[in-house]
Amino acid sequence: MNSKISSSIGKRTCPSFFSLALIASIVVVSSSVFAQDAADLSDGQKQIQKLSFMVGEWDVTEKDGTVKPMSIRLINNRSFLELVFGEYREIIRWDVVEKCFVTQAFGEVGGHAKFSWKDVGQDTWEQTADPAYYVADGTAVPRSTTLKRIDKDTMSLSGTMGNHKIEDVARRRKPQPETDVAKAWREYFVGNWIRESEWTVDGKTTTKQEKWSCQMSGPVIVVTGVTGDGMASVMSWDAARHGLFEHGSTSQDNWEILFVPATNDSMSGRIVGRLADGREGTGMTVITRESANSYTATTSMKLNDGSTFQVLDKNTRKQ
Repeated sequence: MNSKISSSIGKRTCPSFFSLALIASIVVVSSSVFAQDAADLSDGQKQIQKLSFMVGEWDVTEKDGTVKPMSIRLINNRSFLELVFGEYREIIRWDVVEKCFVTQAFGEVGGHAKFSWKDVGQDTWEQTADPAYYVADGTAVPRSTTLKRIDKDTMSLSGTMGNHKIEDVARRRKPQPETDVAKAWREYFVGNWIRESEWTVDGKTTTKQEKWSCQMSGPVIVVTGVTGDGMASVMSWDAARHGLFEHGSTSQDNWEILFVPATNDSMSGRIVGRLADGREGTGMTVITRESANSYTATTSMKLNDGSTFQVLDKNTRKQ
């Protein structure tokens, strides 16, 4: 399991209800996303419902046949859509002044843009960069695309970005039962462990040793810190995203990781985390099993201020 995202002050024992609340949060996410009374919704929340068909996990087939995963979810009290496509990210909102949907796009190496949407009917929207997509070096590249909903499980994005032609088709990912490899990993974590952590942020390296335990609760494993700053996390199989999803926090930090178990000896996943000082970042976590009673976990994240954060955990099962 992933260690804490950064150092915290003080100690806190994690009560059992906290772990149960984390489990409950996973169940709540799967409930209806638009159950709130329409009378209580803001204009932005009402309008974003028109794009509710986009919410979910998708496999995007690009022009050259490459297939990549894409995730779209509602955020900020169902007021915005967040689209994550590798390291590319979009925030989609309703502009109450311009009376149209607007996208704020963020590229993986610093590119950015604002797209204005135009509803042309028949579940089709034209998206135009206003005034252009700016790559990392500041170069302005014109971009114009059309998003079309084909059916409840398919949508397309076509158009141009500079001299590049875009012809993407997104198909909703079908739920998949937990794999034997993923189940084996959940079972492997059960027990009592000692973690030796070394994390580096802002050029400063800190080390610490702490104890933690893991228990199985049906399809979910629950991790609690026996010593330290109240670390707690849960991990379960995400049928829609075909991976092991971990949600965790300490008294000040929190993180989410979607692991894709490759073999019985290693798995990796994209991490999204928030540090105690409020900085956020994304990166990768890699877990390598060294033996039946020991494994390492390495995390590398790029923070939103441009700095990096790295963690090396060595975990040994307590005999």
